[in-house]
Amino acid sequence: MPKRFISRLEASVGMNLSKPYGSYFSANMETVRPKTGYAFGLSASHDFTRIVSVDVAVLYEAKNYDTSRDRLDQSLDPPENYNILDENGLRYLTLSALTNFRIGKSSKFFLGVGGYYSFLRGVEVAQTVTYNGVVRIYGFSTSTIDTEDSDHGLILSLKYRYPLNEKFDVAIQLLNALGLYDITTNPLPLVVIKNNTYSLTIGITLKK
Repeated sequence: MPKRFISRLEASVGMNLSKPYGSYFSANMETVRPKTGYAFGLSASHDFTRIVSVDVAVLYEAKNYDTSRDRLDQSLDPPENYNILDENGLRYLTLSALTNFRIGKSSKFFLGVGGYYSFLRGVEVAQTVTYNGVVRIYGFSTSTIDTEDSDHGLILSLKYRYPLNEKFDVAIQLLNALGLYDITTNPLPLVVIKNNTYSLTIGITLKK
């Protein structure tokens, strides 16, 4: 890509909050608990007009969340209640494209809409089974057999860009990435999980 075609380059880092959705959680009577993760990456922008620009980015993301469910162990006499807690961590390499529209009188705010495509880079699942407050079983897995190797969805973002000088800006971005693809490999209709992530990143922008 010719240098003159790139209006800005940006390096960013930040944190995210993941709360996936889907029929799996209601069908299994599970509670989803959002957890913080992280994201960092690089992006390039091209200004088509003063108002409209396009950003293309590559990010490494950690999307984390917990699920909790209560069950009754009827194999015991008398039966006992127990809880299963799964701590899930998904690692993705994400490519995204956003069309940004400059808004507001200050010309420092940008509303962006677009999409993303992610490649799964790793999975971490820690499971704890607790009977009456006592941990009976603990397991840890890095298997990706139950998780699709890719994901895609829509992005909505709001960015604020503050100029430091003629060459550099500081950019603060709020972003929601809504997954449209079932990330589980189970074909059953009641086993559907889709990603949903909210991110806050801070970046340094180099104006070309």
